[in-house]
Amino acid sequence: MRAIIYARFSPTPRGEESKGGNLAQQVELSQALCDRNGWSVVAVIVEKDTSASTKRGAKRSDEWERVKALVEDGKADAIVSRHYDRTYRTPWDLEDLVDLAEATGVTLAAAQAQGVLDLSTPSGWLAARIGAVVARQGLERP
Repeated sequence: MRAIIYARFSPTPRGEESKGGNLAQQVELSQALCDRNGWSVVAVIVEKDTSASTKRGAKRSDEWERVKALVEDGKADAIVSRHYDRTYRTPWDLEDLVDLAEATGVTLAAAQAQGVLDLSTPSGWLAARIGAVVARQGLERP
């Protein structure tokens, strides 16, 4: 399987520590997952100080659009991150990802989630949607 490692470091208010881990750690954990699964890494895409959350219908970052383009062009079969909340933070972002998975068969994998989300199955959708709702709630906490 050909994988894209996607690492994203959220914007952090001054004086607070990031909850997303540092970028090098995210890449290292994701690479280790790829190595364990025998997946080749075709791209490592990192974003610093970028939120994964968007308003409904809004375009995400250029780096995320690059991830999607690699998948859509058939150059990658998996998107690997430290945790799923690095790739989506809202239910509508997830639904865009589900659409991408339906169109391409892309697999999502997260190093710290101990597994792969198969968005082609009802149980995969359920797990992903629950995760998106939890992540969204995290955005709304003061």
